[in-house]
Amino acid sequence: MTARLATLLSATLLAAAALADDFWKEGERLPLLGRVWQTRVTPAGPDVAAGVEKLLAAFERDSRKSLAPGPRRKAVLKLYTASGRGLRTPPELVEAVITALEKRGHSRSGILLLDAGEPGLRDAGYLPPLSRHEKNPSLFGAPVEALDWGRSYRAEFSYESSAPPRFEFGRDMWAPPAPAASNDRLSYLPYVLLNECDFWLNLPMATDHPVWGLSGCLANATLLNISNRERFAGNTANAAAAAAEIAAVPELLGHWAGNLVWKQPLQFIGGPEFQSLYCREEGDLAFSADPVALDVLLLQRINELRQASGFKPAEAPALRFAASLGVGLSDEGKLRVGEP
Repeated sequence: MTARLATLLSATLLAAAALADDFWKEGERLPLLGRVWQTRVTPAGPDVAAGVEKLLAAFERDSRKSLAPGPRRKAVLKLYTASGRGLRTPPELVEAVITALEKRGHSRSGILLLDAGEPGLRDAGYLPPLSRHEKNPSLFGAPVEALDWGRSYRAEFSYESSAPPRFEFGRDMWAPPAPAASNDRLSYLPYVLLNECDFWLNLPMATDHPVWGLSGCLANATLLNISNRERFAGNTANAAAAAAEIAAVPELLGHWAGNLVWKQPLQFIGGPEFQSLYCREEGDLAFSADPVALDVLLLQRINELRQASGFKPAEAPALRFAASLGVGLSDEGKLRVGEP
């Protein structure tokens, strides 16, 4: 056996072993595409915990999947803190999810709270102020980690985009291509979500976005999860293609159990920067294994509020692209929304 053949065989066996430990086995997600469970909760009191428990229990019942610990004994909650304290994954929601997972056998130390940037986590209150340095920060007994600390990125797990980050019609057509930075095209994916957890839950917030159209489930799980996220901040076509293709990466999708969104608040103009005048606190709490379907509903509500205020509706082409790759359903007529 040649060294090259041995290497390929080893890689194949490792990939097969990883797939065997995936949360989703082949075909299991298909019946849940377009299915959204939704309930209404009040901002304070036991309603949040009760609402989370109802949604997770409904998901487990209808999917026949358990959110109990698997062989890795680790679950990850992907937060949204890019807009600061005003528009962050609500801590009371995070605490409710941790409590629900603890009831299913998880230890709090085995539930990782994760987001891309340390500044956002700190501004949103998930990390302590710099004046109070903590070597191993935690919240509600769960460890907190920023992806930009570099611990979760590995060179062998990356998405490559060959398109230029920006294109100016006319000048760029005739000018010779500028030399790209060595890693400019490579978006490193968080290894902790690919091969170090039993499953991960996406806890985004919903806001309009000047380039992506919508910053919601899909964006939080893809463009706000990669090492070079700034590359896709200013180009609509590049961002849409990248979000869809990253979402369809089998290793990422295989452990992505679901998406939990609380419209507390939902922002319809001026995002992703927090604009309190354009936020609505609606109290709807929704869960779906399909990030596209949930984003379609969020975009629908954002556009209702935009049009009521005299603004043009937003568009999110990434949703159609992701649907074409099997990540979810983007056809509003095929969505099934109901109480748990």
